[in-house]
Amino acid sequence: MRVRYDGAVRSPLLLAVVLTLAWLAFAGAPPKRKAPPKPVSPELRELIAKALDDVEQQVGGCVLEGQGGSLVWTKVVKLSLTLDSAGKLMKSKVAYEPDDVSESVRKCVDAVLAATPFPKTNAPLTNIERTWTFSMR
Repeated sequence: MRVRYDGAVRSPLLLAVVLTLAWLAFAGAPPKRKAPPKPVSPELRELIAKALDDVEQQVGGCVLEGQGGSLVWTKVVKLSLTLDSAGKLMKSKVAYEPDDVSESVRKCVDAVLAATPFPKTNAPLTNIERTWTFSMR
């Protein structure tokens, strides 16, 4: 049997097999995935909660200053914070109910949260949520 070769690929299946083998040789094994980070320990969660407990009175002072002369009022402050592993505040979202607080109250609460020292954690990012209710009756 005589094989004639004129430079053209005669079989699409052969081409597919050759290209697949070349791709597998080039791609190699898939990279190993990193293990997920360990969750924040209960002890660290308690330290973070204590840091927020320590500033609750200062946040209440900010809210109180914003009420002016009102004798009866209630404000709910909802925090959603993101800390990095060094304990630095990366992101904060503060919601007020009712949402009729002044810009000075918002700046005051933001400044208190930014100045709060949080402990270092073993997780890359830690999310914390806290709700405070302040009222005068």
